[in-house]
Amino acid sequence: MKEEIKNAKISINMEYFIFKFDNIGKEIAQLLVEKAKQGIKINLMIDGVNRANNKLIKFFKNSGVEINFFFRTHIPLFNVRINYRDHRKITIIDSKIAFIGGMNIGDEYLGNSDMGYWRDTSIKIIGDTVIDLEREFHFILGVTKKQEIKYDKTKYEYLEFLKEELDIKEDKNLKNIQVVSSGPNYEFRTLRDNFLKLIQTANTSILIQTPYFVPDDSLLDALKTAIMSGIDVKIMIPNRADHLFIYWVNQFYVGELLKIGASVYRYEKGFLHSKVIIVDNEIVSIGTCNFDYRSLYLNFEINVNVYEKSTAVEFKNQFYRDINDSKKLDFEDFEQRSIFIRIKESILRLLSPVL
Repeated sequence: MKEEIKNAKISINMEYFIFKFDNIGKEIAQLLVEKAKQGIKINLMIDGVNRANNKLIKFFKNSGVEINFFFRTHIPLFNVRINYRDHRKITIIDSKIAFIGGMNIGDEYLGNSDMGYWRDTSIKIIGDTVIDLEREFHFILGVTKKQEIKYDKTKYEYLEFLKEELDIKEDKNLKNIQVVSSGPNYEFRTLRDNFLKLIQTANTSILIQTPYFVPDDSLLDALKTAIMSGIDVKIMIPNRADHLFIYWVNQFYVGELLKIGASVYRYEKGFLHSKVIIVDNEIVSIGTCNFDYRSLYLNFEINVNVYEKSTAVEFKNQFYRDINDSKKLDFEDFEQRSIFIRIKESILRLLSPVL
């Protein structure tokens, strides 16, 4: 991503839930200032509860970098709109290259924190799918600025040439990519429905990686139905939690599936922050959305579905490599947990919609 920022010729649009002013944050911030001095148009949009916002304002002052905050709070970690956050992580360069996934900007996403090794997943996209991602970016930017931002499609006429160039230079050209976004502005829970549809259409296997496994009733029932239909369901969660209580909530929900035949793995090499669903070795959904209430009902999120078998197989292979760094949770061991732990899980399960 740093290399593509350095090579930017027209514009850089970045949207992040967290942008820390630490080593990597300062490095990227300095790159943006240098590109702004070259005349590159730069829009940086960050969620309003980001702790480093005041430092970023000071750093970017009079730099040419336009910085905006989504539902900003002036008191760190406190906001009356705490349930409606911009949880997206997107970088868009020159309207033709995009990065999307679970990684924010910060040293911890490089494994440099108390959490240790950080296992995350992001992808780089080149081509016309970037148009849809940029359209979503401009929508959130418009919400932040409280104005409608006109979207000029004519600037994407060069994409036909770009696609021809990709066909020649790249070893593969993915044509079936779908952008799926969600947020409180939608009438329907589009990402929840997207996950539900993927689960319901599975014929052989469902592989899920998520740091927070807190499904609603419809998703939990769909997974139960899949398991009882003979579909291989594998779920990977962290062996440690980066938020208070989430470990026990994860434990409660995977236990529901474990007892009817799901395979559950706790990732032990470090912290698992990857947000990926792979179905039938044919479809993969990747992006910013966790498998929990907050992402599915309350936050602004965005994923891409890739309908390409070769790509799905790559993700499946990575999932199985991660299994080598995980411990399988056996139902017999799970049943031996203490009464105290069972009570804790049950109480925290009631709080799961707001965790």
